[in-house]
Amino acid sequence: MSITRRSFLKGASGTAVSGMVPLSLSIPVSSAFANEQGGYKALICLFLHGGNDSFNMIVPTDANNQSNYQTARPNIQLASSEILAIPSTESGQALGIN
Repeated sequence: MSITRRSFLKGASGTAVSGMVPLSLSIPVSSAFANEQGGYKALICLFLHGGNDSFNMIVPTDANNQSNYQTARPNIQLASSEILAIPSTESGQALGIN
């Protein structure tokens, strides 16, 4: 089974968003409005020197797609020990995060 870029991005974005939902539900509502009276606002900017290699952020971990990933990125691939497994996705793909 070959993976298309569109299906990979769809699965990866769904996994990323679904991972954030439980975190947002665990924050009490009172702490969300704790700083309402102060009027303090902050803008946080992250500057990634050299950019972000999104193809090394979320990578396939199953044997077939892992071999495709290693073939496509022979010199900059992540070692298996550097990949943290993500719980299974709706598409059934085994993915990991750097």
